[in-house]
Amino acid sequence: MTLEEKVGQLFVAPICPTHGENHLENVHKLLNERHIGSIIFMEGDSEKQKELIRSLQQEQEIPLLTFQDAEWGVGMRLHDIPGLPKNLTLGAIEEISLLQAFGREIARPVQ
Repeated sequence: MTLEEKVGQLFVAPICPTHGENHLENVHKLLNERHIGSIIFMEGDSEKQKELIRSLQQEQEIPLLTFQDAEWGVGMRLHDIPGLPKNLTLGAIEEISLLQAFGREIARPVQ
């Protein structure tokens, strides 16, 4: 990799599928011309996000690091996923078995 490509790998581009085609074209331009190595999803729906990840990964020689800022669950970013309680709410629950059940539900694989 060239020095420019190595430096590009250190940067993250925000991607928001709901912002239209111009926005997505700009993301493609950053990935292909500036060699950006990561994308962070800001909002949208789960199917569009999966579709975009697959498409973008196929276009890149080096696999992209993809992530999402979702400290209280992906429902805060994806419109078709239910929201989860915030940590303050969870901290107020005194019944440990409820918290354990909640943890199991979060960890449950998607069918």
